[in-house]
Amino acid sequence: MHTFVLSMLLSGKGTDYYAIMRSLPFSTIKLNDYATMHICKTSKMNISEDEKKKIPVIKLYKFEEIKTTADGEKKPTGKITYFLEIVVNYIALLGGTGFYSTSASLINDMSYSALINHLMDILPQLNCVWYKENEFIESVQNYNRQILRGDEVLNTWEILALIASSNDETANQFLAENNLDRDVLLNLTSKIHQESYLKQLYNPLFKLRRIDYSCDIHTDFKDILLSLITKGFDPKQLKLEEKIYYKENEEEYQIVSDYYKSKSVHLNIYDKIIELSNHNQPVYLEDQERADDILRFEVQVFKNKLNDLRQRKSDELGYEDMSRDLLTFAQADIEKYVLSYYLKKIIGIGHYFTLSIAKSLVDSSNYTNSKKEKLKKVLQYVAQNHGIPKFLEKIQEQKIPDLPITTATAKIYFKELESIGINPVCISQNMQQRMKERVIKYPLPDVNGYQYGRDFLYNPIIYLGMDYQIANQYD
Repeated sequence: MHTFVLSMLLSGKGTDYYAIMRSLPFSTIKLNDYATMHICKTSKMNISEDEKKKIPVIKLYKFEEIKTTADGEKKPTGKITYFLEIVVNYIALLGGTGFYSTSASLINDMSYSALINHLMDILPQLNCVWYKENEFIESVQNYNRQILRGDEVLNTWEILALIASSNDETANQFLAENNLDRDVLLNLTSKIHQESYLKQLYNPLFKLRRIDYSCDIHTDFKDILLSLITKGFDPKQLKLEEKIYYKENEEEYQIVSDYYKSKSVHLNIYDKIIELSNHNQPVYLEDQERADDILRFEVQVFKNKLNDLRQRKSDELGYEDMSRDLLTFAQADIEKYVLSYYLKKIIGIGHYFTLSIAKSLVDSSNYTNSKKEKLKKVLQYVAQNHGIPKFLEKIQEQKIPDLPITTATAKIYFKELESIGINPVCISQNMQQRMKERVIKYPLPDVNGYQYGRDFLYNPIIYLGMDYQIANQYD
């Protein structure tokens, strides 16, 4: 996880909206004749630079409702909506550089409570429901410290279960004061039901509008991996938005980023150090040395996709009554699900081998001789056409005479290659030569006598800890 965006509707009369406007310095951007956005300018605040870093991006919106008349004319109805949006880089908020990813599981009920308290300090106009929730969580923790004298790392539910099992006068009084049901606390063993019960005790004030799930891949071959990735699958319903190149020498250009966008999801794959330099961000030497080896894979999930995950994927994710709030989506398993889903869409699941090794692996497979020849032809023509999209285009146009198949059949062959661990995209001779010239600082295991970083590269999916029993020891 890297960044998330929280939002809330403000009072219809605009009381909170104008109170916030008066309390902080804002710059105004007119979006159109009926919509205005204000962005808080921390540069104009009379506080230290360290304090400024701990203030998230605060945006206020004012929308006037528009109605289209029978003759097509747009007219305002007089109804106005006021809206608050807060963009949070969580690591930066904690005082870090904010350059790197962290696990979504870093957000738990206590850290979320601290976050909301921090936002309330910045925006005291929002002093409402969350104070009650914070007091409840703090009272649970105080009971743990003062009465139970328990472990500080216990979560809210674990402490409540201990209180319920105590069955003494102090515990009974705490349960009664907080309207807690002892039988529920003792009998709800499912994490899903526990979270659902806790959410009944406090209603989240903010809705989650966007969350950026991300994985920092530490590798010695980020340029080669990125080049291989861009030769892979084009995910449906996502438009290839942009590729940025930089000049490595007079004869060769190298891809340093790859972006796919839709209205509900953005997929970003990029060289972290290049991204920092492109945005003119000051980077300390220690951070630069670390970022030099990072290839970032990032999925920005917006409101529509969050609703889709909540409504249609809750059973698959193992959650019931998912709500669109940060605590629901700041879960390691949901983060892993989203990252793996989209990484597989653009990369597949096979590893990257040289063409000659990939063909030999096909020869040693259990497929029939006829199937082996077809699979090797697929590998050959994907390589000759510099990737899967151009290869499929040639197949559709029937421009490969000795491989007269449909695109549907070609995709079946891709899956058959992946079933024996081979990505249809192969490492070129030029890439292999560059790989052999590098010192490997981040070694991974060899496979079947083939050397990692010399003969093959792992699919980046292993960095999510999925499908393969190879731990990412560099996170």
